[in-house]
Amino acid sequence: MKFLVFLLLVANATAANTAESPGAVALDFLEKVRKGKLNLEPGGDTALTPQTAEDKRREIARRLERMVNDIGSGELEIGAVREDENIAAVLVRKIGGFDPARLQVFPIALVKRGARWAVAPVPASFENTGLGYAASLRQRLEALETWMLREQVLDLAALRDQSTARMRAEIEKSLNLETYRGLSAEEVGKGFLRACEERDLPSILGFIGGMSESLPPDWPVRLRTVDAAAAAGKNATRPWRLLMSPEVVRVIVHTESGGDSGLVSVACLDPADGERRRLPRIRILHLDMEKDRGGLWQV
Repeated sequence: MKFLVFLLLVANATAANTAESPGAVALDFLEKVRKGKLNLEPGGDTALTPQTAEDKRREIARRLERMVNDIGSGELEIGAVREDENIAAVLVRKIGGFDPARLQVFPIALVKRGARWAVAPVPASFENTGLGYAASLRQRLEALETWMLREQVLDLAALRDQSTARMRAEIEKSLNLETYRGLSAEEVGKGFLRACEERDLPSILGFIGGMSESLPPDWPVRLRTVDAAAAAGKNATRPWRLLMSPEVVRVIVHTESGGDSGLVSVACLDPADGERRRLPRIRILHLDMEKDRGGLWQV
């Protein structure tokens, strides 16, 4: 009896492995590309046909290597999926972070071999999978390829439109709008310094204009700059190293405000800033403050 139960468990596990959904297989494919662990040999991690010429294999390998930068370290999630008997198309989204320019949608084609789905080696295409050239099949392949490319554009546009709303929701978890309204320029400066020390990206974005009803005109530049600095951490270049490195001593030495403008000056002592036989120098960092149309201070 125990032996029969064991066989049933093995059979169920095998069925689960061979019945992976197209979405799960596409997601696994991109994770392997990201980690540089993709087996591109025929019979490996893709549906590459053995008849593929060697120069074409090298071209595919180079294209997949370039995808590594596009995938980056962002979180991947399964988007829209369309199946048509033994072929399928999946959109995989790269989400996370607040910069719309870093969002991506990857169109992945898949072929069913027996009970298993395998990813076509060329994104958004069924090339080099060994599928036949019958007219009816060609029409089905072209329909899925067209769907992938069209939906990639539409889905990416929707993701980018939603990114500002997601960013504001994350900022509001860190900063209360009503409390923020009552802060002075000095208090906003202190809060900004604390957020930088803690590398609290949503709060930093809130202090540089993310709390405003209308984002600053140069918001994409501000967002990319802060995002890159936060990712670099203690390896960030100045002035962000002075704001974020745990090694740096920071002291506010001057504050002023009048009307819609203000200034918070911070003395920074970085032990890594000294040259041979010289003590580190104190650098003064000036945080310019201004009020937006809604009366909120921002750095």
